[in-house]
Amino acid sequence: MITVMINAINTYEVFIKQTLLEHLALDDTRDYVIITDTGVPKQWVTKVSSQLSNVVVFTVNAGEESKSLAVYQHLIAELQAHSMDKSTCLIALGGGMIGDLTGFIASTYYRGIDWINIPTTLLAMVDASIGGKVALNTTVSKNVIGAFYPPLKIMIDPLVLSTLPEKEMGNGYAEMIKIACIKDAEFLTVLERKSWSLNDQITHAIKLKKWFIEQDPYDLNVRKHLNFGHTVGHALEHLYQYQYSHGQCVAYGIRIMVHKTPFETRICRVLNAYNLIDVIAYDKPQLIKQIMHDKKKQKNAIEIIELSDFGQAIIRLIDPSALEHYIPEKGVLL
Repeated sequence: MITVMINAINTYEVFIKQTLLEHLALDDTRDYVIITDTGVPKQWVTKVSSQLSNVVVFTVNAGEESKSLAVYQHLIAELQAHSMDKSTCLIALGGGMIGDLTGFIASTYYRGIDWINIPTTLLAMVDASIGGKVALNTTVSKNVIGAFYPPLKIMIDPLVLSTLPEKEMGNGYAEMIKIACIKDAEFLTVLERKSWSLNDQITHAIKLKKWFIEQDPYDLNVRKHLNFGHTVGHALEHLYQYQYSHGQCVAYGIRIMVHKTPFETRICRVLNAYNLIDVIAYDKPQLIKQIMHDKKKQKNAIEIIELSDFGQAIIRLIDPSALEHYIPEKGVLL
């Protein structure tokens, strides 16, 4: 078993092991609530729930639409209907959406209860589950209702990826490419050559994100580098009602940020190796308007992340008119 300790806000451990879901070894005297979605294969839900004596399973619809105030209110009502109290522990069993939703419920129910994150997608394993950010979306934009509320622990079993569609694997690789671009040029070479095992890639990506989290737990300075590709990516996701995956949108955001720079050719080559090269036919004025609803907006300016070199990034604060320089017309970016 690989264990990564994260010391930020709270101290918690990330456990990584093949077949970890076979032996969770959780405190069986507690009440547990598993929150999952319709996209998670039932075999994983059964494997987790069968190891607990006192457990209830709540299942929401797959997709970002469930990361909403309406679903949040419904699940809070369900917790109360089942007489769940402050001693209850929630288990997030799913991808990044489930982690965000479950963590936000945990942060607010009885002013905070324990939760455990068991990610079932590559994206959640290498990025979304790590760092303690939990959030809901609104009808206007993504992740604007949120908190910093780390889980009790994170339990990663790479075996669950055996049932993950190939397209969903690309979402996780988009995040690994992102963190390699901003922090570790050698890891970018690894991803380019596909020279490590998936387990080693997952572990290394977690350790890279750990560095950012511990340096800047509340996302005030260097942790913002993790938003590379995400300012445009989140805007595309919301603008087109999540018809494009998070990985597609982040990859597209990365491409926009390196367009006509010395980094473009190589980074596009790596994205292409993971089938992350797409053309998204956006409307440029609408996209810029949506970007200005982003949670990183400050008055009439927006933070963007640029590369200064492979493995190094900088934060730049720009006004809306400057976005015209970055974003190509009509999504034609090949």
